Order: sequence, then structure tokens, then C-alpha cells
Amino acid sequence: MAQYRDDWDSVMFRDNDSVAIKVGQRLGVPFTRSMQEKVDIKLTIPPSPSDTDTSNPPHSNQHRVLSVFQDQAGLTAISGVVWDCALLFTDYILQTCACRTEDDGMCILDIGCGTGVCGLVALHTHPKCSVMFTDRYLSHSLENNLDTLDAHAKTRCEFCEYDWSSPSSYPPFLIVERHYDLVCCSDVLYDKAYHTHLLHMLASLSYTKMVFAYKKRHPVEERKFFQQLSLACKLCVLDPDTLCKVNVTEDMARSGLYIVVAEKIV
Repeated sequence: MAQYRDDWDSVMFRDNDSVAIKVGQRLGVPFTRSMQEKVDIKLTIPPSPSDTDTSNPPHSNQHRVLSVFQDQAGLTAISGVVWDCALLFTDYILQTCACRTEDDGMCILDIGCGTGVCGLVALHTHPKCSVMFTDRYLSHSLENNLDTLDAHAKTRCEFCEYDWSSPSSYPPFLIVERHYDLVCCSDVLYDKAYHTHLLHMLASLSYTKMVFAYKKRHPVEERKFFQQLSLACKLCVLDPDTLCKVNVTEDMARSGLYIVVAEKIV
């Protein structure tokens, strides 16, 4: 069962922050995976703590696989690659989905969506949700992935071009006019130069919960980002030992991957 800790600082940054993360661990995606045409993502929903009959899983998408297109340009196509954080976010969605008794049609924003993994998984696991995908441009991989959706899912999603890394770029009205039940922030801290811009953009949003799939690369700067965010939000981190690993391997989990949940302080 997922357990959350308020001492996010000590959980994520307990190591000496002055020690550089190894290059191989900093990337956040194996080169071989980045070159694949598709990445198969398991949609196996872990049993809920209340599920007593494990022989008859209550979820219709048990054991399904989502094939996600990539741009096949390797690490040069940042938005066209399925990163480890996307797999971590998938496992988080699957684990929280197992504890839900019904789908309440939540509204989701996927920031810097890349290949669209977070929003796509949400569409497949929450039949009544709606998803707004955003990124600086519509990548070929995301376009292909949206094309593979069934007719019903296509009516529940849309794409809005938005580059939040530009200091003069305010979120389009299409984005800020809505209240979001969930804001997906998967691997959005990879470039420390844009942390301030990201904070400004997030402050303009109306939401209930914001979730980061975070990969530790530049701990000093990333710690400052979360410290700034904690002035406006209550933060907690998913205890890594309580994550049900479906797509994330043990090696990935030990390479500085974390789920951080933020709720606005009212």
C-alpha cells in the first residue's frame, strides 16, 4: 500500500548534495530504449488492499499493454523518448487507480507531455477522465500515439502548444481557464535553467493536486525548486519502498526516481 512522507527533503536529498550524480544515472533513459520504434508499457493494475479475490481482478484493463511510439532519434529527441520518469508516473497512476472505487471524470493536465505517456495511461485507466496535453510543439511520436486512441478516447483529449520555458510566455487561456484535478509533471526539472519559469507557470494554474515524477540530476538546484514550491504547496513524497513496481525496475528505483505530490496551501 502506498505510503507518503512529509519529510520529502530528507528522503530525496539525504545524500551529500555536493556529490555529482554519475553520468550513467543522470540520463534517465537507456540508450537502447531511446532508439526503439515503440515502447511497451504494462497497464497491470496492482490488487487493491480491499481485493480479496485475486483470481478475478475487478479492473478491465488488467494485463493490457500500451505501445507508445517514439521518434527514433535517440537522446537528441528529448520530447520523443519514453523516459524513466514516464514509467514511474505510469506505476503511480496504476497504484492509485487500484484504490479508486469509481471514476469521477477528473480533468487532467499533462505538462511537457513529450510522447504523452502520462496522459495516455490516464485515458486508458480512467474511462471518464479528460486530458489536456501540452508541450512546446506536437511531436511526431505524440501525434502517432494520439492517432492510435479509440474514438471515445479521442473525444476526451486535446493538445495545446505551449512553451513554458520562455520567460515572456504566459499560459494560453485554453489552459488557465480550467480547474484540474490532477497536473502531471513528469521529468520537468531536467533543465535547471528553467526552474523559475516553471514555478511561475505552475502558480498560474488552478488545481487540486500536482504530481511530479522526479529524476535527481542536479540536486542542489532541484532542492531549491522544491523548497520554493513548498512555500505555496504542501509537499509529500511517496515512500519508494511502497511503490508497486510494474514498469519501473529495481535499478531504476535506486537511481534517484521519486514521486512528489503537491497540494496548494489554501
